[in-house]
Amino acid sequence: MNKQTLIIISMILLGLSNPLHAANKALLIGVGEYQGDKDDLEGPKHDVSALKATLQKHWSFKPENIKTLVDSDATHDNILKALTQLKENIQPQDQIFIYFSGHGTSLHDKALGLPLPYSSGALIPHDFSKTGNSQQMVSQLIVGQRDLKPILTEIDKTQAQTFVVFDSCYSGNSVRGLYAGASLLRNRHMSLNLPASRGFDDYEDDEVSAYNSGKQQKAEPYPYRNIFFLSAANAREVAQDIGTLSLKQFPTLDNKPHGAFTDSLLRALSGELDVDGNNDGQLSYSELYASISGFMKEKGYSHAPQVLPQLSEDNQMLRMRNVLGKQNVSTPRQKPQSAFLNVHVDFSDPALLNQLRKLPHVQISDVLAELSLKKKANDYLLINKAGDLIGTLTNPSIQQTVGRIGQEAWKKQFRQQLQKSASINIDFSLKDGIKGSTAIEGELIAFALRSEKPVHLLLLDVDANGTLTVLYPYRTHELSSIKANQLKVIPGENPNDWIKVQSPFGTDHLIAIGFSEEPAFLKEFVGKNSLILQSDLYQKLKQHLQKATFGYKEFDLLTVPANNRR
Repeated sequence: MNKQTLIIISMILLGLSNPLHAANKALLIGVGEYQGDKDDLEGPKHDVSALKATLQKHWSFKPENIKTLVDSDATHDNILKALTQLKENIQPQDQIFIYFSGHGTSLHDKALGLPLPYSSGALIPHDFSKTGNSQQMVSQLIVGQRDLKPILTEIDKTQAQTFVVFDSCYSGNSVRGLYAGASLLRNRHMSLNLPASRGFDDYEDDEVSAYNSGKQQKAEPYPYRNIFFLSAANAREVAQDIGTLSLKQFPTLDNKPHGAFTDSLLRALSGELDVDGNNDGQLSYSELYASISGFMKEKGYSHAPQVLPQLSEDNQMLRMRNVLGKQNVSTPRQKPQSAFLNVHVDFSDPALLNQLRKLPHVQISDVLAELSLKKKANDYLLINKAGDLIGTLTNPSIQQTVGRIGQEAWKKQFRQQLQKSASINIDFSLKDGIKGSTAIEGELIAFALRSEKPVHLLLLDVDANGTLTVLYPYRTHELSSIKANQLKVIPGENPNDWIKVQSPFGTDHLIAIGFSEEPAFLKEFVGKNSLILQSDLYQKLKQHLQKATFGYKEFDLLTVPANNRR
């Protein structure tokens, strides 16, 4: 056998293991105009156009491999036909991107029966009509369990890596953003003509009752091995649309109308946001999610993105895979954020304002700020930019108020210190994260964590009262290293050990720090319920972070009383 023959055979074998026709393929759907309806949205058509350009410029998608359906083309039948055609033309090593922008309907609406975990409901196509009974309306929707799951299951079998993104609403009632006031942004939830006897509020009541009785229904296990899902909002939230009239207050990447979530996604995919959390030149889905979540929180949008699979069920480690399979993602150097916390006081109290101006790293603002102080009777409410309650000060003195706001300023400074030096990817969330970052009084919760490298974990919590507590290590054996890629449930796998949600209600700020080597002082945290910022132990931690190799992830958990209502 001559050398030339060997070369030809080698080329054939390589061709068999690396299909010549493997490619990046996308289906982009945007529905802003609805047949005979006044619930039109400005963003979707611009979402699709901008995403198409971004995929070509930054992610090696060829124009002929990107199919778009916009407005009148995005009918029920056309959407399903396009998904089916995509499924039939997939090679095992393809990278697939499926995107929908438009109205969605709710998981809580049992009249529509939308149990699909990865979509939390259904998508509303252009030709949907509100007329007719519930069964007729259901037949017009793109229902997850009925329409999407069979197609995605077949796509999953091809072993192609698939990224599914939906910018639409999944809840008619949100327990977040209670203090946001009137928003200039439209939501992406279309009101449906439900029977008067069973509306969204009734199902919110059912959900609270289920939590109180301990009989809450578990979500369907995530069914896919190669499909990563990212949505604009969780099951209790509405997604928002930035229209023309809102661009001045909420400028978008290209100054065109967009979904608030999609604008954040575009910034991340185009390299404007700092997406490479551990500075290794790779972009994982977990890092993408963290970057988008952080930007949306900074902007004050009243919804937060959700990912599936949940960390606790990600047996295939989809969250750690590179976005769309791309290697060597370059991220431009970001401008450093201001170390100052902007605070707005919406009532007159010259003495308080005078003391706040003396606080280091605090700036007083006359407009919407990172932190707003509102008065309710004799109490003060601390509200974040999205309208979520951070905490309540009960009949406080000026000194107590200033001290509490000083703690919020510390949180920002500490976050920036950790973000600047972190070099290990850590994924951290609620163990049952299907409903996002909100927990109801009486609910039992646990946290899930996974690190790309072995780490010794320190988990801190700043509760709604501003108290800094140590959640982990709590016992001596917890000083041991957590193995790379091992799922760690905190406080443990046994639900009897889980944390019961109770007052104080507001926002718990959780800080997970994973050290590559065990700090000599870590054992001093064992059994310590609280950590004082002026203590020697905190100073040891602060100094060690300047030289240590560590990973970092933060998580805000909003807790609400069971009788909470909008």
